[in-house]
Amino acid sequence: AIDIISADFFMENIESLKNLTRISVNYKGGSGTSVSVDVATDGSSTFTNVGTLSSTSAGYVTETISLTSNSAFKAKKTFQLRFNGTAAAAFEIQDISLVYRNLGVRV
Repeated sequence: AIDIISADFFMENIESLKNLTRISVNYKGGSGTSVSVDVATDGSSTFTNVGTLSSTSAGYVTETISLTSNSAFKAKKTFQLRFNGTAAAAFEIQDISLVYRNLGVRV
């Protein structure tokens, strides 16, 4: 089992509001892999599940999770990722990309 929690990502300016629109994870799975992808916002300790990494491929695959219709990730200052679940011994994350729209600082 794995449980990986990232730091808070604030992208550019910590005070500006952002809409998180997509998460892409490039990874190797392996037999029995089922790792949930969760997101918390603005320093919260409550994570929301947005997808699962479940490829059994021995090669790298990219899982893209669209968040455009999820209002929980709009107009937020920071985002934190959590990968939690069962992973094969060969499980490996190569790259994580967060796609967002910067809304600027609102006063």
